[in-house]
Amino acid sequence: MKNKFIVIEGLEGSGKTTICNYIMNMLKIWGIKSIITREPGGTPLNEKLRKIIKKERKKEIISNKTELLMFYALRAQSLEYIIKPSLKNGLWVISDRYSISSQAYQGYNDSNKKIIKNLNYYVLEGISPDITLYLDIDPKIGIYRAKKRGKLDRIEKKSLSFFKKTRSRYLEIVNKNKKKIKKINTEKPLYLVKKEVKIILLRWLLKNLK
Repeated sequence: MKNKFIVIEGLEGSGKTTICNYIMNMLKIWGIKSIITREPGGTPLNEKLRKIIKKERKKEIISNKTELLMFYALRAQSLEYIIKPSLKNGLWVISDRYSISSQAYQGYNDSNKKIIKNLNYYVLEGISPDITLYLDIDPKIGIYRAKKRGKLDRIEKKSLSFFKKTRSRYLEIVNKNKKKIKKINTEKPLYLVKKEVKIILLRWLLKNLK
């Protein structure tokens, strides 16, 4: 089977890292070699910039426009040095976030939606996920989980209202792309979430084998 590009999306605390690792281990059992990358991050340069983006600042606040462009700069770097080379070398790529994150987090008005559309055309070069799993969670529960794992970063400290609107945009995107984006409720016990992930991926793989 041709190598695939799998993306995991969702709010903070939805369990993206856990599910990325679960999928990688599952693929390994099935004899499929894969790598995990994340946004922001992945490359050595991107990991340094991740710290800048995530750190809370009082003297010089990162503007919304700067934040959007920074995410796409990091995405371009990740595509060039991780995603494209890995796919070319026959590896499956599992990414913790991709372009849908920008649509959900920064696509809050028509102007930004237009900018994001143009950036997608310029940066992504037509490279899109073969399947996306959107991990849906109530923002209150997500932030509670994020707090349990440690100190909140700059983005995690945004208002509950912000995350509610972000979730609404995620759901809007999912409802328009049900064939390629699968929604999973991650408020239930982890073993049930993993079971659903496995079923979805098995069905998808069997469909692609036909």
